[in-house]
Amino acid sequence: MYETLNKIQAIVDRDGLDLEIFQVKEKYGELRVYTTCYINEVENIIDEATRKSVTICERCGKEGKRVQVRGWLMTRCEECLRSHKKEGEE
Repeated sequence: MYETLNKIQAIVDRDGLDLEIFQVKEKYGELRVYTTCYINEVENIIDEATRKSVTICERCGKEGKRVQVRGWLMTRCEECLRSHKKEGEE
């Protein structure tokens, strides 16, 4: 996420844009980033981060995959998914 934010900040600084990120969250097992305006170059960076987010565990940052647990989509590695199930969260 820091890499994504740094790329966006570089564009804002370079072009003197009035752009703010007003929300960052997880939805449907993937990263969502919302900005105050649409800038194609920034949206491409956000899209790339969203695509990557479904391959990175939300808990530990290791390689993961998007899975569905009791109707909820999440991105987890095998170890964190097993831990999630042991904790009775399933």
